[in-house]
Amino acid sequence: MDPITRRNFLGRAAAGAAALPWLWSGSSRAAEGATRGRPNIIVMMVDDMGYSDLGCYGGEAKTPNLDALAAGGVRFTNFHNTSRCCPSRACILTGLYPHQTGLGYFVGNRPGGRPAYRGAMVHPCVTMAEALKPAGYATLLSGKWHVGSPEAKGRGFDRQDAYFAGGARSYFDNGKPGWYITEWFADAVVKYVDEFGRKKEPFFLYWTPTAPHFPLHALTRDIKKYEGAYGVGAKAVAEARYKRMVELGIADAKWPWSAPPILSDEKLLSFRGSVRTELDGAGRGQDGNSRKARSFEEMMEIFAAQVDCMDQGVGKVVAKLKEVGAYENTLWLFCSDNGASDESRGAGPIWAWTSNTPFWKAKKSAYEGGIGTPLIAHWPARIEGKQRGSINRTFGHLVDVMPTVLDAAGATRPAQDAQGRDVPAMEGRSLLPCLAGETVALAKPIFIEHRHNRAVITETHKVTADRGEPWRLYDMRSDRFERNDLADKQPDTVKALAGEWDRWAERVGAKDAEGWGLPSGRR
Repeated sequence: MDPITRRNFLGRAAAGAAALPWLWSGSSRAAEGATRGRPNIIVMMVDDMGYSDLGCYGGEAKTPNLDALAAGGVRFTNFHNTSRCCPSRACILTGLYPHQTGLGYFVGNRPGGRPAYRGAMVHPCVTMAEALKPAGYATLLSGKWHVGSPEAKGRGFDRQDAYFAGGARSYFDNGKPGWYITEWFADAVVKYVDEFGRKKEPFFLYWTPTAPHFPLHALTRDIKKYEGAYGVGAKAVAEARYKRMVELGIADAKWPWSAPPILSDEKLLSFRGSVRTELDGAGRGQDGNSRKARSFEEMMEIFAAQVDCMDQGVGKVVAKLKEVGAYENTLWLFCSDNGASDESRGAGPIWAWTSNTPFWKAKKSAYEGGIGTPLIAHWPARIEGKQRGSINRTFGHLVDVMPTVLDAAGATRPAQDAQGRDVPAMEGRSLLPCLAGETVALAKPIFIEHRHNRAVITETHKVTADRGEPWRLYDMRSDRFERNDLADKQPDTVKALAGEWDRWAERVGAKDAEGWGLPSGRR
């Protein structure tokens, strides 16, 4: 791969867009759209994608469409999710921590029926759709729901093309030759934009494709692009990613980084697993067209193909936005629900850690590899001049998405939910000033708890501990990669931040995790 710098990244994105005129060319209809006032809004959350899996964040997968959105928008480098799919979806939909909605762990009730772990959005809360609908927005959903509550129409959505059965399924299992779920979700979004993008009233679109979540199912045409791309091994891929991230300005070269030892673990590298690809458009369910992966490297080829196909869908949607004159005045926010998955049904721990370069660990962990996500914000009518293609280092979390969306829409969240119950105040703040190049200070720390993996993050420090570990302390100003534990040197800081976590956990019900017999971590 040719070297990538911050300067030629912007040049490449513009050159690629020249071959795809809909990305950059203006039109009278687009100009009209920019004067309509309230923006259309697309909130897009992908599934199990790592921090550096996109081209514009240093990855190898071909993502020209998202790269173009990044080149015309703002990339955030310090944004966080909850480390797991269900909690992240509850969080982004409501602006609350997942425990406040009842989804502190996963769908399905947890031991003892503790309120924060009911396994569904059963507590008083209001979704983005429920807040935007009274403000005149059409509210639309395409993708994975997975918050345990009734179907989306019961939470403010007018229309839905969604998957409600769980968190993962075959990408081909629809009984139709050539059917592929990533394309189906994208095509539904295109249809929505074609219908609602032509109207005077704005739309809100919540788009949640399952890609690149396991099972590793990809189209043959996309897999072919990556044959042999990962043969150099995980460590070499991670080192190349880190170099590109520094050149792009995503990572700070002054911070200590080295490829973690897990990327050279011979036992893990010898793993063999089963994957499935589509052969000539003839996918026929879970058992059709199966083959054995010869190596983790081959599994990663399929993972990259899944990311590639997801990006192709982004291109289709942008093209339709251009066609209907809605492109200029559409706010698009893109993120991932957690870090790449180290589960055996995916590409396993070796490549999950690589996907999460430059961080430690993976999905479900409270370390940055589990909770760090790209965030791309794109809004041509609002992001102008030197801010296009800029990088913003504001500390953020999924609780900030709903306040940002409501700020952009000029909408107000109802004080009560549909059942007349008082709703807690949103936990985040609007990041809209970041689109003009500002940073937005944290009014209070960011908190994480999942499976009793936990963290407290401020603008200067982070304490974190996965299950059974003591608190570890990192300086977020000089060690975002979490390589240098300062807990023994700064015990007072650890004690203060651990106390913050205890108070937060008591308030939102995360203290109930203690009842599972999980250790709280040494102070």
